Parts: sequence; structure tokens; C-alpha cells
Amino acid sequence: ACQAAFHREESRLESLKNMTERYDGYGNSIRKVMEKKEEEKGIHGVVADIIKVDKAYEVAIETALGGNIQNIVTENEDTAKSMIQYLKQNKLGRATFLPLTSVKGNLLQEKGLDDCYGYINLASELVECDSKYKSVIVFKSNSFMILSSSKTWRLPYLETPLIIPENIKPSASSNVEGL
Repeated sequence: ACQAAFHREESRLESLKNMTERYDGYGNSIRKVMEKKEEEKGIHGVVADIIKVDKAYEVAIETALGGNIQNIVTENEDTAKSMIQYLKQNKLGRATFLPLTSVKGNLLQEKGLDDCYGYINLASELVECDSKYKSVIVFKSNSFMILSSSKTWRLPYLETPLIIPENIKPSASSNVEGL
């Protein structure tokens, strides 16, 4: 019985790994770009590929990142532009690219957060990643606080909003000027 259960779980794990490698559950445009990863060395992966999160915070971080978890991290703007052209030429849809050379995140320096009821940390501080990706993670998740309770989270004394502007490179099938 134990051996059967082991093989069942081993098979399930293998299936999950295969789904991850094929980007099952991702948009078609994301899958198509990720298929080019081997030949286009400037593609690092989607945000989900470059982060690690403690199991206790997985749902909170997934919720904070939302669709941003599918954003594609690239080495530079040229790689992002090249992939945008690829998507446009082949009418494959849209994707959001985060070039490491231009995406900059600033750590939220708000005083008093530690005093907020239920405050655990900023989402960006609960995500582990290689240091070269830290600016992307800060950019994408720094404006979210992770709280142990959602009952009390009015913060009337904050001097700055908890939302940062988006300086990302979205692809568009009709307009990519200004990239």
C-alpha cells in the first residue's frame, strides 16, 4: 500500500513538473515566448520562475502579484522588443516584459508599518530570488503589505500611497511606439 501511494505521488509530481515546463495554465503568448527561451538567451523566465516563497506566504504572494506572475523577465530592452515583434508578426497576442536593465523598484520607506495591526512584512521582503532579480521583485510586489488579518488595515497616517507606478514594457499588437 505504501509503495503504491509513493508511486502515485511520484507520478503526480512528475506531471506537475511537466506542466510547469510547458507553462500549462499560462496565456498562449507567454507559452510561445517561453518556447523561444533556448534560442533567445536574453529571456530569463516568467516572474514565477525566478522567485521562491515560504509555503506560509504562497497564497498571499500569489494574490499580491496576480497576473504579474506571468510577466516575462528579459535581460534588456532589446530582447523585450524582439519578443514583442515576434508576437506581433505572428499575431500571438500580448505579453508584459520586464527588462532587467530598465525596471527599477524602490523599497517602500514608510515609517510605522511595523506598528500596524497584523503587519507581517512587505510582499517584496517575503520573496526570495537571485540578487539580479531583486529590482523586478521590489518593482512588482513592494506596494503590497502582507497582513495576518484583514480586519484592521486602515492606515490613515501613511504619507505615501501603497501603489507604485508601473514602468513596464507591455506588448501591443497595434502600438509599440515609445519602447
